[in-house]
Amino acid sequence: MSHALALLLVALLAGEAQAWSDLGHQAIGRAAHALLDETTKAKIARAAGLASLADDELARMGTWLDDVRRLERGLPHALDADAVREAEAFLRQFPDHPTWHYVNLPLGAAYPDAASPYTRPNDVVGTLVRCIAVLEGRDQTMTPPIALRVLVHLVGDLHQPLHVSAGYFDVRDVSAPRLLREPAIPRRAVNDLGGNRLSFGTTNLHAVWDHALVVGRGADDAKSLAAELLANGPPRGTPPGDPASWPRAWATEAARLAITAYHPLRFGTAHAKPGSEEIERIEITSPSAEAYARNPALKLVARQQLARAAGRLAELLRAIRWPAP
Repeated sequence: MSHALALLLVALLAGEAQAWSDLGHQAIGRAAHALLDETTKAKIARAAGLASLADDELARMGTWLDDVRRLERGLPHALDADAVREAEAFLRQFPDHPTWHYVNLPLGAAYPDAASPYTRPNDVVGTLVRCIAVLEGRDQTMTPPIALRVLVHLVGDLHQPLHVSAGYFDVRDVSAPRLLREPAIPRRAVNDLGGNRLSFGTTNLHAVWDHALVVGRGADDAKSLAAELLANGPPRGTPPGDPASWPRAWATEAARLAITAYHPLRFGTAHAKPGSEEIERIEITSPSAEAYARNPALKLVARQQLARAAGRLAELLRAIRWPAP
């Protein structure tokens, strides 16, 4: 078994999966910090209640939201006593926080301008828009330090294609589930929850993207991975207009990229929960999880998305209209 898959299985046995893993989020934060000017760093530090912005501060912010989830689930986390008290207050105020990390758009679908069956005001796009409003002083539903940590994390999540898109399956014949590739998906189709219901046996498709495609990059610490992401200069290409419109455009791009995550897959039986007709998992018959994580095209998509997340996080932090001190 490869080192990458071994690390993946350790993470899964701990019961936790988060977009890009701690390593990915920390690398995004470190790379974004390297792209910031001193004026923006000072504005971020002021919003966070810090005297200055250390090189690894955005990296620490990037994993805070997942540490809060680990605290809530009784899993090991990196929060000290004061941070635990703050996190517990956060959990009481925002019990819906698990829904902030994702949206299940059909593969290839654009994030819609209006309400739809697939979107929610508190999905990853809506929550990012709210964080921008908080940091610009137009919304007081959370504090600026919390909004900043959430924003740093969710920009990373939004660039993990399976945090934005899901496969929808026709399972009328459970022995031969059929992936529906058209953007217009009937609501009665089975949603694979961003690949969480697609089983390799020991793991699932979503977890392979969260973990194996990150730890398999060859860099086993955030500083090295950040340097790799910056080696050729992160792509920018931010859309024109109000920064509050950018998350929608990034989600649309990620949903289109998510199609590539399904190209190598072949599916077997769809299994219902015991005593229920609800589909619990759909077998992936090929390739294996390890072979999938070695796929060069998928590794390239993961690398590009990590780099885009870093570059765009820096662009967004520069573009925010921070209140005057």
